[in-house]
Amino acid sequence: MARNTYFSMSDGDLQAMAGVVNSTMSTSAAAYGVSGAQAAALNTAFTEFGTARSDAASAEADFHSAIEDKSAAREALLANLSTIAKVIYNNTAVTPAMIAAAGYQPRDEERTPVVPQTPTDFQAEPFANGTVQFGWGRNGNPYGVVFVLEHSPNGTSWSQIWSGRQSKAKLEGFTPGVLGWFRVRARTATLFSDWSTPEAIYGTGDDQVPLAIAA
Repeated sequence: MARNTYFSMSDGDLQAMAGVVNSTMSTSAAAYGVSGAQAAALNTAFTEFGTARSDAASAEADFHSAIEDKSAAREALLANLSTIAKVIYNNTAVTPAMIAAAGYQPRDEERTPVVPQTPTDFQAEPFANGTVQFGWGRNGNPYGVVFVLEHSPNGTSWSQIWSGRQSKAKLEGFTPGVLGWFRVRARTATLFSDWSTPEAIYGTGDDQVPLAIAA
């Protein structure tokens, strides 16, 4: 059925406007040149629209109520499943086969360790006050992975100066103009990634790094 776009208005405005027209046509149709049949058809359409609008509002309310009821029932079911799962998984007498037969996933006896990935795009930006801003890409490493930052005065002997889960750090206390090297890698409790490509600050020649004015 093609939609009539002659009157572009909300359902409420349409019903109000049609009510005025219907009231006028029911008493004065002839004065406007409107036939009795046309006025009667308008009255029928107006009444049916009002009824359909009321039914739709009621159905919409019932729909939202049903959705809320379903959501509450879902949460209750999940809570009960979780309670049963905790009991089963904490009971050492329950075998993996029994767990599977009950509809749950068997215990993960051997967890697959997260293999850290080498951080990418490592950068070290020095400032005139001895502060250095470090940043790198996570390269897919999850939040639980720890990043370790090391410093070297000569590019061969290294010492750890920072560790954390963030992919950036700002450290102070470096001497402006004194060459320093830095590198970063990711680690878990037992596994380590490769080191990033080292970055130099306050260098000269091929090692020269622009000096920022302020942090």
